Amino acid sequence: MMNRAGLDMIQADSLDQVKGQCVYPLVVEEHREAFQALVKDVFQGNSRNLEFRIIGLGGRPCWLYTKAVPLRNDRGEIISALSITTDITDRKLAEELLRQSEARYRRITEGITDYLYTVRIENGRAVETTHSPACAAVTGYTAEEFAADPYLWISMVAPEDRELIQSRVEHILEGKDIPPIEHRILRKDGKLRWVSDNIILYRDQAGTLVSYDGVVKDITERKLAEEEREKLVNELKDAAAKIKTLNGMLPICSYCKKIRDDKGYWERVETYISKHTDTVFSHGMCPECAKKALHELEEFKEQHGH
Repeated sequence: MMNRAGLDMIQADSLDQVKGQCVYPLVVEEHREAFQALVKDVFQGNSRNLEFRIIGLGGRPCWLYTKAVPLRNDRGEIISALSITTDITDRKLAEELLRQSEARYRRITEGITDYLYTVRIENGRAVETTHSPACAAVTGYTAEEFAADPYLWISMVAPEDRELIQSRVEHILEGKDIPPIEHRILRKDGKLRWVSDNIILYRDQAGTLVSYDGVVKDITERKLAEEEREKLVNELKDAAAKIKTLNGMLPICSYCKKIRDDKGYWERVETYISKHTDTVFSHGMCPECAKKALHELEEFKEQHGH
């Protein structure tokens, strides 16, 4: 038996349209096995509930929630199953939209490379620091971890940069306006990252420093690009210096053709060039020299009878 609400869920016009037919084909394949298990359990005397999806007779997908219990006769024998089924399509759609929204927020958060922190000042001393949730994306540490450890902000700074940062904080507490700074940090996962920190000071009407905000940005990719560019520039400079050396005036012996280097030593031409460039020499003989050498060999044979 099925009431009018149930018929509407499966898009049936009347009870006669579905009377005597199995409901299993309406249940989507991925939920069919679980639905069959529910029916089996109920006829074994258990109560069950299940969320599942069907495709109605008219082709409309629908999410349903059913709670099924065994129905017994006077002798306690199970004769059928009694189920109360609710259309939960709207709820499931809302859950999916929420899931998509959370996934989108997570992707946005993971892509954030900036975070804000605020330091409150009393009597020239920092008394409280709060970090925005985005600090986890940059440092790996949560705002709660920063709040629990008042020295985390300095201990995560790379050791070679800590003196620089501490000196900067001293200047801030003195009320000095300071430019942005770039330094290295060790993330919670142990990775070394470059960040920039830009400070904005806030003073009361009397001009006393009461707080300051800092904007921290991950600039690792930019720093790596700068290092690569600097390396390339240095390589080009070295290459240009070598070319300039070879283009300059070289003292060369008019007899043996050796070259005098800048320290006054005489070297063979190929030795000098190999030292100052990446050139590798292979030896051969030009046609003119080969002809001359052959002529000298023939003269030697005639003179010595060979």
